[in-house]
Amino acid sequence: MPGATIERTYDQLRVVPAAAAAAPAPAPLWVTGPDGPYAIRTPRPGDRMRPARLRGRSRKLSDLFTDARVPRRSRSAARVVVRPDGEIVWAEHVGAAYMAEIDVRSAPPAR
Repeated sequence: MPGATIERTYDQLRVVPAAAAAAPAPAPLWVTGPDGPYAIRTPRPGDRMRPARLRGRSRKLSDLFTDARVPRRSRSAARVVVRPDGEIVWAEHVGAAYMAEIDVRSAPPAR
């Protein structure tokens, strides 16, 4: 379509004007918890996570994104918080990991 693209996300079609195709920059994250320092990165192939809703059962992060119906275009830019040992303790669109004592906010904590 001239001047726009058509995106399909599961059962929806969306017309996106060419000017609106650029995604806005994500809001900064403030992460606090006892197991820090934490690193924030994007998902990598083969990443696994134990989300709280599965009570400790491990699944591929890509499968968790699919279950949460996260659009494909949003998955590669999702933010993941990892401990120094590499374990994922929080993922955007999924939430906190099982037994993770972490606080993730888009605004700085009040003092």
